[in-house]
Amino acid sequence: MAQNTADLIQSLLKSGRVSADTREDLQEFERELKAGALDADDRRYIEALARRLLEGVTISDEDPEEGDYDEEEDEGEWEALEERAEAAEARVEELQAENEELRRRIDALEGELAVLKDPGAAG
Repeated sequence: MAQNTADLIQSLLKSGRVSADTREDLQEFERELKAGALDADDRRYIEALARRLLEGVTISDEDPEEGDYDEEEDEGEWEALEERAEAAEARVEELQAENEELRRRIDALEGELAVLKDPGAAG
């Protein structure tokens, strides 16, 4: 039987297979759904969680509580996220190289400091 988001939330809550934190999240999603404010990302999270935890779940293609799902908009969001991830990875590499250079400078300065503290130890 295909289930809509409200049914999935109830099934997950009744399953006894979710943590206390996840239970709170599901209850919040349920309130948002009733208010017509549940976003598509949260709906997809609920569906994925149900697929993972509940046996025999079929997700309804139509969810009367949600607006139409715009696949093109989702694809654009995905591409934007991929670009952000690539930029973040590049920045991490830059910071790692900068960190390594700073470590080398610290080592050199510590060597100079040791010489200043004990000039006889350098020779």
